[in-house]
Amino acid sequence: MSLAKVARSALIALAVALVSLSARWKLDARLWIPGEERWVTTDPDGLYHLRRLERVASEGLPVAAHDPLFSYPAGSAIPWPPYYTRVAWGLIRTCAGAEPVRKDFLERASASLACGFGVLTSLVAALSAGLLLGPWAALLAGLGHAFCFGSIAYSRIGIGDHHAFVSLVSALLACTVSGAWARAAWQRPRAGIACGSLAGMLAGVLLGSWVAALVDVVLIEVVLGLLLCLHARRPLPGLASFGLSLHLVALLVLSPALAASPWRTSHPWIVVNLSWFHATHLLLGAAVFVPLLWLRAAKLRRYPWIVVGVLALLALVSAGLPFGPGAGLREGFAWMSRENRFMATIAERPLSRRTAARTACGKSIVLRQWAIRCAITSVSVSEVKSLTPNSSRSSSWFSTIPLCTSAIECVGSKWGWAFASVTPPCVAQRVC
Repeated sequence: MSLAKVARSALIALAVALVSLSARWKLDARLWIPGEERWVTTDPDGLYHLRRLERVASEGLPVAAHDPLFSYPAGSAIPWPPYYTRVAWGLIRTCAGAEPVRKDFLERASASLACGFGVLTSLVAALSAGLLLGPWAALLAGLGHAFCFGSIAYSRIGIGDHHAFVSLVSALLACTVSGAWARAAWQRPRAGIACGSLAGMLAGVLLGSWVAALVDVVLIEVVLGLLLCLHARRPLPGLASFGLSLHLVALLVLSPALAASPWRTSHPWIVVNLSWFHATHLLLGAAVFVPLLWLRAAKLRRYPWIVVGVLALLALVSAGLPFGPGAGLREGFAWMSRENRFMATIAERPLSRRTAARTACGKSIVLRQWAIRCAITSVSVSEVKSLTPNSSRSSSWFSTIPLCTSAIECVGSKWGWAFASVTPPCVAQRVC
């Protein structure tokens, strides 16, 4: 790489980082104490993560799985997995100090980590787009995430929730799988093992930080399912090693969190908290790729149909049993359909464009965000119009992704932070 390219990449990274940091710093959620040069956080979820950090500081590791103040006086299991608390404590423990200074430091540090994770996610978005399509794509993707309110809402200074960290790991996972696709890792077994192991490590950390990140794993499995169908027509020697490594490494990384989860015994197949359901899901995913290690080309054509048939049979059997994954899924859907009048009164999203636009800085960020979003949407619309059923550019089929994610984020969905880091290759096809 020439010196000019290195300098250009450094300037783009610096610009994205500064813009991302300034947006999250200006639209902060800090509450300054009158007459004192210090601030506190009022983010409810962030304050509970602060409590978990304080307990680690006083009680030591591992992270407690039970809180005596939940459902007081009986106490209750903690629904959040422990990995985010372990990561946060690992980042700030050397500067924590001792009481009474430690308490104020932990509050400010825990409510500042999300900002750093948000800036890093902007850089990952820029890096992934830049590696696939060049410098202009990197700038567009990086600034697109930097100005995204779905991300700013959960990664501005004063917010101590875990969602910014989850978004960062999710972006790294998407970047890893996209890189494996772009570099044809499915064609080489060793490359499949390397990329699959890295993706599995990230997937394990993701599940150990936020259980709903199972959706990310399922999306990757859908991609692998499509590749499995392609594998039936033409050999992909690295596909089996990638899929097997992904699921087994994810299970290995997740194992400490799973072993410490109190839900394994009280609700062994629950979906919304870490349980045997998630271990079974990963094991079943790994089992799909084991036969590919020795199947000959003549039998590969029927293998995708065999997988579909076996999975459908397992689903039917499990659906009729009062225990197992089927029971967990039934309870999960029942949980989603029930009404919680108390939680319905709680606003999950702490920032909106209407609130932000009350300040000059907020108005500026709103206008810049819409400019970036219009650029991304116009590129995507032009790509969708150019699609044909026989299109040879496989990446063109991803053109609808930025349209869908833009719509989700623009209507103010509380899941906007999760979609903010999606940077499909098509975003900059017409720009570069």
